[in-house]
This record gives sequence, structure tokens and C-alpha cells, in this order.
Amino acid sequence: MSGRLIDIIIYGASGFTGKRVAKALYANPKGIRWAIAGRSQAKLDAVLSDLGSEHLPETLVADATKLTDLQEIFSKTKLVLNCTGPYRFLGSSIVEACITSGADYMDISGEPQFMESSFLNFHDVAKAKNVLILHACAFDSVPADMGCLFVMRQYPLSCCSIIESFLSLSCGEDGLGGHYTTYECAVHGFGDIATLKRTREEVQRKYQPPQIEYTGKKLTRKSVFFYDERVQRYAFPFIGADASVVRSSHRSLAMQSGELIWPQYGAYATVDSWLSMMKMTVYGGIFTSLASLSSGRSLLLSYPETFTGGIFSHKGPTPTQLQHTSFTMKFFAKGYLTEEKKETESEEREREYEREVIACVSGLEPGYIVTPSVFLALADELLEQREKERERSISDAREREREKERGMPKGGVYTPAAAFYYSDTVFERLTTAGLKFEVEQIIDKGEARERKVEEVRN
Repeated sequence: MSGRLIDIIIYGASGFTGKRVAKALYANPKGIRWAIAGRSQAKLDAVLSDLGSEHLPETLVADATKLTDLQEIFSKTKLVLNCTGPYRFLGSSIVEACITSGADYMDISGEPQFMESSFLNFHDVAKAKNVLILHACAFDSVPADMGCLFVMRQYPLSCCSIIESFLSLSCGEDGLGGHYTTYECAVHGFGDIATLKRTREEVQRKYQPPQIEYTGKKLTRKSVFFYDERVQRYAFPFIGADASVVRSSHRSLAMQSGELIWPQYGAYATVDSWLSMMKMTVYGGIFTSLASLSSGRSLLLSYPETFTGGIFSHKGPTPTQLQHTSFTMKFFAKGYLTEEKKETESEEREREYEREVIACVSGLEPGYIVTPSVFLALADELLEQREKERERSISDAREREREKERGMPKGGVYTPAAAFYYSDTVFERLTTAGLKFEVEQIIDKGEARERKVEEVRN
């Protein structure tokens, strides 16, 4: 890819989120050669007008449904950032065009069915052609996926047993706001759960990934509303892509490395009051019931504000809503300080935890402020890792063999933690982009604490 004239193409740059990604890159290009692309020249010209008058990116026109046109423009670039959704309708052709043209690909998808289908249909060919396809590189689901990796790094390898995350949103008097496309993706996702299940079964049959194992006690995942003393908020199972993405990362890492022990994971969202909990229950029940029917989905899509209490609209969030919204994601983990497992499974399930970790990932408004900066930060990381690969390709053969064991995959379909598992710079890059990773507390217990004291004495 070293001969390509463009580093990054932002495809779908005229969309609500695509515009924000383009503005973020225009504000801080860092020497990157880039272009914007989409199906309408007029809309791309409007994006240029919003950006400014100097050092504007090139514009490239190609319809997302026309594979030949996509291949032609993608052959000019090293990396495509796809901001066009819903991905279940518009994503596959862009992934395919990237693979055939030899360009790496990243998106901001939070659609498990699309991501699983992409893995099923494109992983082998992308791997064979050394093309990286990275999904969920935004709020869905970098805080959760990379947050779990951040927590795992507080333990020895294979010693983190369980992780639970709790997402909390804070907003001003104007409340939360979201764009229609995000809502549209959710409606179709909930309406097609059967396809997701079948796709996962096909992935299992085709790849026969190794069975993931876990240490210690089994994590009991809650399926209803509950009050959690640790966050002092009402919590409920998070209906987004986080759990699916974390499992995908663990599956990919197990397939890559042969390491079978990965943490159990439970993802929750929270509200601050009993009244908010009741509202969520009512709106969620109506949404889920209607999404299961074709006529119900049409109704949901026709009246987004009605069925979300005014949160989602075609206009998207207002500047005031964006300014006063932020998020925190708390992580509570338990695990061990040695890899020694008990002789029997029953003994292992009763083994007492030796270390607890409390961590937090936080940032500004997640969907439209944090997302562009995080998306671009991971794009920077990918481009830098690719450049290191190019430099290694002309270095000592023994060094190349060592790097095969550690480093970014050369090709295939992945989620963020699987792609950047060995990176020494990714967390620093994400922090600079506005995503804060913090360890709040590490508690060592019983024999583990005694061992640590003994080590200090010696």
C-alpha cells in the first residue's frame, strides 16, 4: 500500500456522523492525506463548504451499491472509514470493495448481525489478502471492548475471571438526543434477531472456534432491572452491541493465539431513579413488541420521537444536548494472581478471588463527539502499525518471525480489542482523543495479599 496517494477515505462523509468525522480530521490532519466520498457530489461539496476554504480534501463519488465504482476509488487509498449506515443494508458491498481493492476498512457499526455476517463471509478472503476489516470502532463498542482489555491488563495473563460494566449517561435540562440512523439500526436489529442467531450458528459450523474457558465462579448475569450498590443506580442489561463485540474479540483472540481462558462479561446500563426505570420498562416493552412485527417496525420508523420519548429524530441532537452530555462506564472485575487452577471443576467454581479491580472509562457525549475522535485515533493506530509492518518487511527474518507472535493481525475481520491486543500505544492514543481510562482501585485479598507482603520483604 506504500504507493497509494491517499491515506484515508471517509466514505459517507455527508451523513450526520460522517460530517463530524470529516470536521475532526480537517481540524487536526496530522499530515494525513485524505479524501471524502459518497454517492452525491452536491452533498460532498456542501461538506467542503462547512469545512473551510483552505487545504480541503479531494472528493470522490461512488454509490454504495455499485461495487465497481467503489473498487475504483478505494484502490487509491490505504484505509476506508465507513460512516454509512444502516450497515446491514449498505455495509457488505463496501467491505467487499475494500478487500478486492486491497484497502483496510474500519466502521462505526453497532450492529451484531452485520458484524457476524461480515466475519462469516469475509474473514478468510480478507486474511488471505492481508486486508484488515475492523468493526465497532466507535462508542459501539470501544469503551466496552477496550475497557475490558484495559482491565485484563491489571491481571497476569489468563487470570481475570469476570468483568461487569455499567454505562451511565449524564445530560443537561434538554435531555439526550440521537440521530434517526442510529434508531433505524436498532429497529432492524431487534426485528431480525432470528437471522443473527442463524448467522452465529453458521460461524460456529464453518470455523469451529475453540471453546472459551473461564476460571473461578460462574458469573450470574441479571436479566431484569435491579439496584446496584456499587454504582448506586438502577441497572438493566445493556441492549447494545457491547457484549457481542467483547465476545467476538475473545473468539478472535482464542483463534489467533490458542489461549482459551478469557473473562466472563456482563454489560449493563443504568438510570438514576425508579421513575426513569419505569419509563425505560414501558418504552422498551413497546419497542421490543413492535420491532418483532413488520408492520410494527414500519410504525416505529415513521414516528421515532413518539416511541423514544423525543430522544431520536431526523434532526439529531442539538448543540446544547451535545455540549451537556457525557458518559461513564464503570468496570468491576474479579480474578487471580496466579494461573493455578483447582484439580476439579467443582473446586474451581468455589475458588476465592484474589484480586478485585474497579476501573472507569469516561468521556464527553459518546455518540457524536467521542465517536469521531476515537474513530480517527484507531485509524491513526492502524496506519502506524501498518507502517511498522512495512519497515519490518525489509528487516531481519528472525525479527519478523518474533513479530508474528505479537502485533496487529495482517488481515481478517476483527473487533478493536482483538486487533490492538498487543499494542503499547493504543490506550495513550485513545486518551489523547478524549477517552479516559482509569484504575480507581485494586484490592488484593487473603493469601494474595500475604504473598505480596512476602515479596516486598524478600
